[in-house]
Amino acid sequence: MTQITTMQDTNSVLSQLYFDESLETTKHQDNMSILVHSLEEAWKYLDDFYILGNMFMYYNPNTLKYKDLRGPDFFLVNEIYNDFDSKSWVIWEENWNSPDLIIELLSNTNNELNLKSKKELYEQVFRAKEYFIFDPNNPSNFQGWQLNQENVYIELNKNNHGWLWSDVLKCWLGLWNGVIKEKTDIWLRFYDANHKLILLPSEIEQQEKEFLTLGILELEALSKDS
Repeated sequence: MTQITTMQDTNSVLSQLYFDESLETTKHQDNMSILVHSLEEAWKYLDDFYILGNMFMYYNPNTLKYKDLRGPDFFLVNEIYNDFDSKSWVIWEENWNSPDLIIELLSNTNNELNLKSKKELYEQVFRAKEYFIFDPNNPSNFQGWQLNQENVYIELNKNNHGWLWSDVLKCWLGLWNGVIKEKTDIWLRFYDANHKLILLPSEIEQQEKEFLTLGILELEALSKDS
């Protein structure tokens, strides 16, 4: 859980950020869904967090509600125990709890915004512990930052696989080439500490079906041999 900094001290940052854009393509939407649903599956036995995607976040009570807002493509808020059922995250109504981790999916139209204005907002106002960016149309454009003790973003180094470690999530973020919704592409995925892909619920279901089918075939083979 990250406590947002005082609004009165952030006018220069806020003035640049009166709006937000929606996810640009179905590929962006699909990758956002992958991130949300796979982590929800991995953390399904926990009850002290919220994972949200492409939801408006209002962060300045001193202006009109529609003015100062963001819509991070993916964000995580830790240490949240109350039930949340809303179409937006209003920070001052959530005890000033802002995201611990944010992921933005880049496009040709928002690349500069994500690298400059949003990064500054997430660092100086939200104090998000980690910030990652990924361009689904240009997978090599993948970076991450972590707040240091001076509350300044320091760029994270990639491992030999080109992945980035998240201390917040205790897992890796990395590229995965595979099929989602009958589309073969390169997607941003989560990997556990042992470098194992964190699966979607649909992938787990398919895996279980394959194991079951394999078991039936093995039993049939044993029956024939006997």
